[in-house]
Amino acid sequence: MKDTILHLRANDFFSDGFPFGVIRVRTDNVSPLWHDHDFFEMVFIVNGSGVHKTLSRKTPLKRGSVYFLNRGEAHSYETKGMLENITFVFSPAFIRDPYISDIADDLSIFPLKAFAEGRRGGFHALSLTLAAFAAVHPLIESIASEHAARREHYQRVIRCDMTKLLIMLSRSDDTPAPMDTHAERAMEYIRTHYRGDVTLTAIADAAGLNSSYLSRHFHARTGFRITEYINDVRTQKATELLRTTRMPVIDIAEETGYKSLSAFYDAFKRATGVSPAQVREHANAAGKKPGTKGKKTGRR
Repeated sequence: MKDTILHLRANDFFSDGFPFGVIRVRTDNVSPLWHDHDFFEMVFIVNGSGVHKTLSRKTPLKRGSVYFLNRGEAHSYETKGMLENITFVFSPAFIRDPYISDIADDLSIFPLKAFAEGRRGGFHALSLTLAAFAAVHPLIESIASEHAARREHYQRVIRCDMTKLLIMLSRSDDTPAPMDTHAERAMEYIRTHYRGDVTLTAIADAAGLNSSYLSRHFHARTGFRITEYINDVRTQKATELLRTTRMPVIDIAEETGYKSLSAFYDAFKRATGVSPAQVREHANAAGKKPGTKGKKTGRR
């Protein structure tokens, strides 16, 4: 979807002064472009399959997958055929409501408390069994129905149902083991040095692993292949520069570690499904006014 190019904003999804929205999507054309948002997002995969990526983990999308994403957490989707999801979006004001705040404080497995306190970033994933998803699916549909119909006292009903939903999800949580230290070091090295020639040997040295073992270990722990992760980091950085600066594309290519403009275009289009020019044009059309940050050159 082309609108995933944008930095998504909460006010586009709220109405009646109620800081809660519902987005229902059924599509076989999800853009893999990296994006973020200024609201909290709970994503429930109802049908279909694909991949969800943040810059810390790559996880499969399937029926029963649930994702909790804090504001400012850049992420991306890729589909394998048709994908159907229901997404709840809300602001800190929704979490601070007495109906929700107590349970949000208790459920530290989700990044809700950090969100309510104004902190950015944070991601949590659940993979519910079919039985567990069958138990919560009617509640998810009820919330979506109440939001769509806006019957009398619908806001109170949604708050009550959300409290029950969070408790039920916490009972089904199968939080994965903490990220392996070696994988974390490798990711941190890539995120710090993506502008240069990132070699397997240098990553292995930073991670404290043998280079012949690193690739297998990294993929097993994160879901990413190393070359894919390097390109995803570069793509995310390039997307942000395209949206928020007037830097010439050739300078963005150089800034994000590509040795030629053609290599940048090929890698960007392969990773996102759109060209760098389309990202910049869409940002400008949406009313974004790029600043002057970056190199000032006459190149285009």
